[in-house]
Amino acid sequence: MGRCSFTQANNIDAFSPSAPSFVLGTAGHIDHGKSTLVRYLTGVDPDRLAEEKRRGITIELGFAQLVLPNGTQLGVVDVPGHERFVRHMVEGATGIDVALLVVAADDGVMVQTREHVSILELLGIRHLVVAVSKVDLTGADLAELAVLDVAELLHDTPFADAEIVPVSGSTGQGVPELLAAIERAVSGIDKKALDAAVRLPVDRVFSIEGSGTIVTGTLWEGSIQRDDMLEVNCSKLNARVRSIQVHGVEYSKARCGQRVALNLAGIKREQVSRGDIIASPGTLTESTRFNAWLHYVGIPQKDAYSAEQFRLKDGMSVHIHHATRETTGRVRLLYSEDMDKQERPKILERGTAAFVQIRLDNALPVSVNDHFIVRSISPAFTIAGGTVLECEADASPRVKLSPAKLRFLKLLRDKSYNQAIDALFELSALPYNSEQIAQSLHVPKRQVAAILNQASGLVRFKSDIESFYLSHTALNKLKDRILSKLLDYHQANPQALDISVGALQDLLWKSSSAQVFTWNDSRFEAILEQMHDAEIIVFRNGRVQHPESASAVQAAQEELAAALLHRINSQNLAVENMQELADSLG
Repeated sequence: MGRCSFTQANNIDAFSPSAPSFVLGTAGHIDHGKSTLVRYLTGVDPDRLAEEKRRGITIELGFAQLVLPNGTQLGVVDVPGHERFVRHMVEGATGIDVALLVVAADDGVMVQTREHVSILELLGIRHLVVAVSKVDLTGADLAELAVLDVAELLHDTPFADAEIVPVSGSTGQGVPELLAAIERAVSGIDKKALDAAVRLPVDRVFSIEGSGTIVTGTLWEGSIQRDDMLEVNCSKLNARVRSIQVHGVEYSKARCGQRVALNLAGIKREQVSRGDIIASPGTLTESTRFNAWLHYVGIPQKDAYSAEQFRLKDGMSVHIHHATRETTGRVRLLYSEDMDKQERPKILERGTAAFVQIRLDNALPVSVNDHFIVRSISPAFTIAGGTVLECEADASPRVKLSPAKLRFLKLLRDKSYNQAIDALFELSALPYNSEQIAQSLHVPKRQVAAILNQASGLVRFKSDIESFYLSHTALNKLKDRILSKLLDYHQANPQALDISVGALQDLLWKSSSAQVFTWNDSRFEAILEQMHDAEIIVFRNGRVQHPESASAVQAAQEELAAALLHRINSQNLAVENMQELADSLG
């Protein structure tokens, strides 16, 4: 992150549209020249640890800044290439926008080259540039063979069209062409939304005397300003942003796509650690299970292991890598409840994909559309990767799902959000506002609002605090339940003229706290008001009546009142007391 003195003052606005910022991450086998190339491109040595300099290898993540000839700013994350540090490579690759794969001309494609390419693909990274390095030490023939080797590796991947540039990190040969290739790759990246909630996976924590706690990471989503209050890892522990740095320069703001360092006030060094996520308060939840779409690539070295080790078995224990954290868990295969027992999946073969449920031994703060990596426990290889579709609140522990539920997961996988919103209402039969839908599907609220404005299968309600939506089917069922409960109530209480809103809610949902929470008073009263306007019920002053039962009770009370008045009038001055009147009238 450069030096982190937090003494510089600079009012440059990191949000300026004229200064786009993205993150470039290196990938490749050990000793293929990643750090040397980063040092030549940026002037910064990403190997900051004494152990790294002594051994000549990258152990921890290294960081630098690269400004391309067209002015585009890139945060650079240099990752370890050694197989023992693949975990750190995954941490560094998570959140990058474009990858720089480095392959040495004298070695060509090696074991970690293949695994790193697999990790990039599984993390959903689609922009890649290849640098065939060390061409100053080899002849043109070897360099050309390495280029062909890389092209063959990438042929059946999303990176088949990646530009491959021969370079030297020592002499600078090919560097102008490499920078131009990176510019072209970056130009195809969509800008990230600045109005999303903040998510910053922490990859480094330290403290500076006089400044306090410092955290660094790649800002995944949202934007941060000085004095913002942020939450640490769902802990309800809030910290104030005292100051912000982007590569050693202090800014008043930072945005998604930048490498940032935050000086946090109100939190001690030991209260935050690598792997935590800094987020907007109240926006992050931790899950011990989630539903996902998983691509299984299997163990790459076919000859070294038995055929059994090429299959992912239902319930298999694995390592799960998400953001900058890792834990163990199990993979359960999901299937439709209308499948015959013999059709239910028990294994995944190499090169196949399926809907799965990940059950974690330790909770992770995952969100919908997040990517994760799966590594086998023994032997240790990257074997799969996937995309989160539903988090714990929506991911039932059942692995036998209804056809409607599987259809919903397919729509989420395919990002068919127009149909997914309809399917969401069909599945839950609950009310949602646009913000809740956006959070559930992890899509921008404005996109959800546009879809809802065109939705014909939903009914829009406006309460005193929000607008919310309900499907026609769910609304009709709710109205029927309300009328049924009202009739039951009047039958059990023939003298009662009406019932309070709260008591009616208890009758409807006394066994479901989740339903009561979803149907708050404001939403429920909006439904009652619509029913009242349609003359289905009578709703006034917080009391509800069924028209039929209420009119019968009203008539009986009027008849009793007339009889009571006649009896009192006939008594002249010898009026009976209350109990005597009650006894005489029954």
